[in-house]
Amino acid sequence: MIKPLEKNQSQAKRKARDVKRLIEEGRFNVAFGVFKGFEELFNTLTEQYQQPLVSLKTDLEAQLADAKDWQKYAAAPKREALLEEVST
Repeated sequence: MIKPLEKNQSQAKRKARDVKRLIEEGRFNVAFGVFKGFEELFNTLTEQYQQPLVSLKTDLEAQLADAKDWQKYAAAPKREALLEEVST
């Protein structure tokens, strides 16, 4: 029983590192997808195995929330211009 938990924990750590790297590279859409995989693995772990990953998960959630806000901000002018173009 412990082996699969250890395996999932190490896979989750790897995915978390990938998410962090993707965010740094500005590849937010891919980062969101990889984070979903991280969450799925995280949710398979017992509380004891989740514990070392909790702060990492919180940090990644915050970074992804910032990225989502930034994407909306960056897309807003384009969206307005496209709507204006379509309505003329």
